[in-house]
Amino acid sequence: MKLAALNGSLRRGSLNAALIEAIRRMDLFDVEAVDTALPPFTPDLADDAPPEVLAFRTALNEADAILIATPEYAMGIPGMLKNAIDWTVGSCEFAHKPTALITCTSSGEIAHPALLEVLRVLEARMTGETALLLNHNRAKIRSDATFVTPEAEASVRGVIEALRQLCVA
Repeated sequence: MKLAALNGSLRRGSLNAALIEAIRRMDLFDVEAVDTALPPFTPDLADDAPPEVLAFRTALNEADAILIATPEYAMGIPGMLKNAIDWTVGSCEFAHKPTALITCTSSGEIAHPALLEVLRVLEARMTGETALLLNHNRAKIRSDATFVTPEAEASVRGVIEALRQLCVA
């Protein structure tokens, strides 16, 4: 099964990139990192989107499931990630698509529920088991894509296994 992985961070050495790599190593999905660095969203171009937006939408459409791994920036959803998601509002790539959200950040208490609400509005197919706030992230995952604790690995694996179950249900 194919998993489109969206990284909410552009930072080199991002722990969210490490998290996506750790999930790839679990070998539960064929993980494809999808570029979220898209031009600014404008509703005027929603039906005549730039090529990179079309490629983004195609990657989501062709995937069996979507994973969002993201930090929290300035107590909110990272702008680049929100912009990418906004490009799907009219084209409905998230609608009824099995989706997991892992907010991997130092805090996350604001961005995590905000992003869950955005995904609810977009009708992403989620359960309580496909969302995880992995806060205090530096105590849970390393930049080399290894987990600091077995509990952190088990929590992430649980989300990905639940996502896989959504795909076959």
